[in-house]
Amino acid sequence: MEKWVKATARYGHNLPVYLATSAAPSAPAIVMPQEIFGVIRELRDLADLIAAELAQRRTLDFLRQTLVGRAAK
Repeated sequence: MEKWVKATARYGHNLPVYLATSAAPSAPAIVMPQEIFGVIRELRDLADLIAAELAQRRTLDFLRQTLVGRAAK
């Protein structure tokens, strides 16, 4: 899910950052600060892809731990 948010730096300066998340609740996110030319589409697409992959792996890890834990009992 693509989203731009404002981040506040230590000294109070606000800057736009790109926030890449997945639709999964409480999944990891990627925060990309803007460089001089902004955050180009290719980098945003890559961040979105990685965020979705992280969410999927987290879900799979949870299921593996749950299923293995139940099988061991």
